[in-house]
Amino acid sequence: MSNNEIEKYLNTLEQGLAEAEKLMLQEKANRGESVINSDENGNIIRVPASEIIEKYPQFQ
Repeated sequence: MSNNEIEKYLNTLEQGLAEAEKLMLQEKANRGESVINSDENGNIIRVPASEIIEKYPQFQ
C-alpha cells in the first residue's frame, strides 16, 4: 500500500468516525440522553448530548 493510499484510507476512516459520532449525539439528544465524558482533571462526568451539540458546531 502506498503512502497516498494509506492517507486516503485514514481520511475516509476519520470522516466515517466523525459522521458516526455526530449521528450518535443527535440520536441521544432526541431521546434526552447524556454521554459519558471526562473533565480536564480526568474525572468521569455525564453531559447531555444536546449540550455538546450546542457547544460544538461540527455536531449540528
